[in-house]
Amino acid sequence: MRKNASQDNPQDETSFEDALAKLEKIVSRMEDGKLPIEDMMRNFEEASKLASLCSAKLKVIERKIEVLVGKKDKDGEWTDFEAKKKNEPQDSLI
Repeated sequence: MRKNASQDNPQDETSFEDALAKLEKIVSRMEDGKLPIEDMMRNFEEASKLASLCSAKLKVIERKIEVLVGKKDKDGEWTDFEAKKKNEPQDSLI
C-alpha cells in the first residue's frame, strides 16, 4: 500500500504558525545555554527542519500573492502557480 505525501512527511501538515511557535521554543531553550551538547544538537537539527518548513510555506504564500497581484486587471483570482512553475525554466544559481 502506497502512502500519500503527507504520510511520508508529517511536517507537511504542520501549519506555519505551529512550526514557528515550536521553532521559537527551541531557540529559547538553546539561548538559555543550559542544555547538554547532545540535546543542543538535537534541538539544532529540529530547529533547522522547522526553519526550512517555515521558509517553504512562506515561499508558497509569496508566490500565490504574486500571482494574485499580477492578475489585478482580471479582478484578481487565485491561480495554481505550481503548474506554471513546472513549465518555466529554472533560474540559475549565482
